[in-house]
Amino acid sequence: MKGHDIKALHTLLTGLKISEADIERTAKGLGLSLERINWSEEDIAKFSQEIRRKSMPIVIAANKIDMSNANENYMKLKEEFPDRVVMPTYSDGELALRKAAAKHLISYVPGDVSFGIINADERQKAALLRIKQTMDAYHGTGVQQVINEAVFGLLGLVVIYPVSDENKFSDNFGNVLPDAIFVKKGTTALQFAEKIHTELAKSFIYAVDAKKKIRIGKDHVLNDGDIIRIVSGAR
Repeated sequence: MKGHDIKALHTLLTGLKISEADIERTAKGLGLSLERINWSEEDIAKFSQEIRRKSMPIVIAANKIDMSNANENYMKLKEEFPDRVVMPTYSDGELALRKAAAKHLISYVPGDVSFGIINADERQKAALLRIKQTMDAYHGTGVQQVINEAVFGLLGLVVIYPVSDENKFSDNFGNVLPDAIFVKKGTTALQFAEKIHTELAKSFIYAVDAKKKIRIGKDHVLNDGDIIRIVSGAR
């Protein structure tokens, strides 16, 4: 890598979907020159760690938080990785709750901090109450919270709902909110149209914010939870 420039470095990293902008920001933050790379082994190690941290963010799921020594291990992880998001999780409990909800034994939606018992026998109630003790201590099972943090926090995504009928919030077949599309924060109406289909973007005329019942232009930045109809000349 020595003696090369940013173009050569980008070629090496392009398979990891790391852009030249990512490389430039990371090198600048570390005070490393990209004109003709002549980094030390220590510089290379620092750059590698930082580019991975920025381009491939990680959230640590501290699972099995219901075990006897789990909280101690959880605190150790937070101390060892102060720059990472570390979240306590209880995946076995989450799985049990989802199965119980499917059988209508409890009322529970993934991400809820608790649940309500509907129709469980004494043995089932005892097992559910053990799960509840852990949930009370950590404000839920943490499973949905980890997913939310990864998607909306670290990756910076928002959810947009495309529709064909802005009054009924439906597609052409009457299905209400049939799709949910993840896009990066800052995505414009035109970029969203391209995400759906390139032809929609090519013949984009305007979009409609279905909740506010207003027209929006191609450069309008969409927000999380927006319901959008794309109006185009495509047939």
